[in-house]
Amino acid sequence: MIYLSGLSVALALALVPSYTEALKDGECEDKQVDLSSVDLKKLKVKDLKKILEEWGESCKGCVEKSDFIRKINELMPKYAPNAAKARTDL
Repeated sequence: MIYLSGLSVALALALVPSYTEALKDGECEDKQVDLSSVDLKKLKVKDLKKILEEWGESCKGCVEKSDFIRKINELMPKYAPNAAKARTDL
C-alpha cells in the first residue's frame, strides 16, 4: 500500500483533469448506455450529445433536451435497430 500526502494526491488528480471531472459528475466518460431500456429523459444533455456523436450525427437547431431526445429516437432504428425494437415492445 502506498501512502501519499494530501498535497501529493491533489497534485496527482490535478494532472488528470478528465478523471477529476468524471469524479465530480459522478460518472465515467466511457459509460455505455443501454438504449433498449434507458429513460432518455433522465440522461444529461451531455450524454445525449455523446450518443449522437458516437453515431456520427449532430442535432443542428437542437436547443432543448427534448430536441435531442426526439433526434435520438428518430435515428435509433438506423444506428441501434435492436434497441429501437425493444423500446417499441415495452
